[in-house]
Amino acid sequence: MRQLLRRIADRVTFGSVHRYLDREGFPARISSIEARVSSAEAGIASVALRIASAEAKIASAEERISNLESDADALRATVAHLGEKVQQSDATLADAVDSLGRMSHQAQLAASQEQKARAGALSDRMLALLAYLSPEDPLPPETNFIRLGKRNDGGYVMIENLLGGGIAYSVGIATDASWDMAMVRRGYEVHQYDHTVSESPEQDPALHFHQLGVCPTGEHAPSMQSLDSLLDSNGHAARQDIVLKIDIEGGEWGVFSSLPASALQAFSQIAVEFHWLHLLDEDERYETARKSLSKLHAHFAPVHVHANNHLGLFVMGGVPVPAVLEVTYVRRDLMATEPSRRTFPTPLDEPNHPGHSELFLGRFQFSDRS
Repeated sequence: MRQLLRRIADRVTFGSVHRYLDREGFPARISSIEARVSSAEAGIASVALRIASAEAKIASAEERISNLESDADALRATVAHLGEKVQQSDATLADAVDSLGRMSHQAQLAASQEQKARAGALSDRMLALLAYLSPEDPLPPETNFIRLGKRNDGGYVMIENLLGGGIAYSVGIATDASWDMAMVRRGYEVHQYDHTVSESPEQDPALHFHQLGVCPTGEHAPSMQSLDSLLDSNGHAARQDIVLKIDIEGGEWGVFSSLPASALQAFSQIAVEFHWLHLLDEDERYETARKSLSKLHAHFAPVHVHANNHLGLFVMGGVPVPAVLEVTYVRRDLMATEPSRRTFPTPLDEPNHPGHSELFLGRFQFSDRS
């Protein structure tokens, strides 16, 4: 056997082995394996690079995370600090709100007290003014009241006993001269004054129309004269029996406050419409009204009052006051009077606005508390 194997070995040479391997394709297969190994090694190298890159990125990310965590820690510290400050601010704000609340309460109390004081002062003012307007009843002998002029707006209640004819002044005409014509029928020459119209709405020889308005004494304006200057220019300053009707939409306050007391003696009766009593809380208006009413009250007795119902009643310092009030005066030396017991409106009165109810004034008696 050994000899057989030796003979076979002798025959098998390196060349024959190579030929055998070539015949079986081993070199190609080995090359393919080597190429695959090289490819695998290249892939491994690529993966290794990618792994290295990923590890670098992970390291960078970890560094950023670490930085963010540091920033977050700093932010949390800042937030905690701000929270403490907010708490301190809340406490300060709560103290401020509490302080403001106390101040507001004190201010409300002060305002309430001031309002009460102002209301009390206004009440005293209005009562002082209305005391000048409290109506008085003529004492015997018997006195007759009569209403002159058209129905509703434009008529005035007068004392008939003192209407014996003579001179009358009608100040403020517009489109209504019914009172003027009633005086003409009682034997009066009537001087009419109104700068807002060009002629009288009525024509009669006893009517003398003047396109002039009446202004306070001492003032000068186009188409305006004071009442005392009109008396002088008409030659009536020495008379004591003129009947005056005046309705000039608020201008009456300035006329009477500035009119010399001596000029008032020319009139026996005055029918006046006082306007805007609800605005007399204004100092200037109040002072002008006070001068007017006190002067009239010193020389004339208010014998009749009637509330114009166009605007209604207003409460001034707790006192109900009509916005517009018609008052009839008689000069005090012509008859004695006493506080009125009548209730107003009287049966002679009519509502200025026929579509509105009359304004009830009662006895309209007031006393000055000042």
